[in-house]
Amino acid sequence: MGWSQKNDTARRAYIELLRERVSALDSLQPDRRKSVLYAELIAADYLSGVTQTDQNGFPSGNVIQGITVKGRLFLQELEERERQRSWLGRAKKLGLIVFGFLMGIISQVLPDLIKALLVHKP
Repeated sequence: MGWSQKNDTARRAYIELLRERVSALDSLQPDRRKSVLYAELIAADYLSGVTQTDQNGFPSGNVIQGITVKGRLFLQELEERERQRSWLGRAKKLGLIVFGFLMGIISQVLPDLIKALLVHKP
């Protein structure tokens, strides 16, 4: 870990260790990376199947029988997160905030506007 002015906490250490593992996984050859990811999905019960390992215990292949209920729910969660993080998802969220703000202003002005339109001065 590099020098930091922040206090070194266990949480920061966990973050750093996990980031190192993700970086190592991301740098693998595509086929090997896919094999590791499948093995993780099987180990987490998102997929039903069996992982084959090499002499070092590293996943070398997987036999996948299918996706589990837990896997389908996880897939829906991931897809929802992707939609929320997309440009369109963010634009919709911002649009709802702006719409709510404008409706708040209109709801304050609208009664006075209606009164002004309905009350005729002789």
